[in-house]
Amino acid sequence: MTSFTSPTDSTASGRHDEPPTLRQIDWLAVAPWLLIARAPAALIGWPLVFAGLGAVLLDQGILEATRLGAEGADPLASAVRHLASWPQAYVELVTTGTLFSSTLAVFATIGRALGWLVVGLLVVETVGNKLTGTTPPGVIRIARNALGLMPSLAAAVAMPSIAALLLAGGLRSVAWLSDGQLPALVWAVLAVGVGFPLLLLAGGALLLSPLIVAAIVIDRSDAFDAISRAYAYTLQRPFTLAWCLAFAVVIGIAGGALLEGFIAGVTTSLGALDLSAPTGPVSIVSALSRFARGYYPAYFFAAGAAIYLVMRHRVDGQAIDENATNTAPDSQTA
Repeated sequence: MTSFTSPTDSTASGRHDEPPTLRQIDWLAVAPWLLIARAPAALIGWPLVFAGLGAVLLDQGILEATRLGAEGADPLASAVRHLASWPQAYVELVTTGTLFSSTLAVFATIGRALGWLVVGLLVVETVGNKLTGTTPPGVIRIARNALGLMPSLAAAVAMPSIAALLLAGGLRSVAWLSDGQLPALVWAVLAVGVGFPLLLLAGGALLLSPLIVAAIVIDRSDAFDAISRAYAYTLQRPFTLAWCLAFAVVIGIAGGALLEGFIAGVTTSLGALDLSAPTGPVSIVSALSRFARGYYPAYFFAAGAAIYLVMRHRVDGQAIDENATNTAPDSQTA
């Protein structure tokens, strides 16, 4: 919000002791999407700690794809690669069947995916308060609230997944019962009729997961309401959503470039010392670099929360600073 002085007629009236009139411009009322620019600053504190720990503990599942081939790469190019590869790896982690090489790998992959969703809850629980102008609770309360919302999040993940599995199972049953004797035209109709709902349910729910997480955390929505909001906002204002996404990418790249420049500078400085011991400062900096790159998943969820607030304002007319985290922080439904 910007303030500026406005001239008055105090001089003409002979009175010089009156203070100048202050007028304020509420930039978020003029351009709500500017809220996305606050997302990186909202990450300072516990959100970066949560995501940094996730980057270290869950690195094999997602952030493996975001590692640089050379630490001395151009910071801007590095930021672009990181910002693009993290959502891609997130999608692959949840959807790619080739990761399931054994029963143990299945549970490990599911565990990492759930771990990142918990990180998302923790990040949005804090960032959601900051973006709406309220003071976040303490870290213990944040953890309690986020874990308490896990049933709603699990239901939001399960609902489209079960529906997609039922559709896929139905198509497979038709193929089995017909023994492959159906005409090609009928198969084409079935493929389109079933494939589009599958894409809408499974793919849509996955791509819209940041909005779903934000709805569950910020508005304490149940699973059905969170999914409904995410799809409604997307279908009713697709161009607004596209603009918000584009602006979020620009802001994310800018923040990532600063981060990569800092990491490259520190790594280059210590590399000049030729400290190659496994337990030396170079390995410590490598671990800290992975921790610092928790910025990317943190920003992924924080930008999703900011976009959710903007879309909610555009579609439902709710105030951007309206949230349920202060009124009912421990209440949720699945």
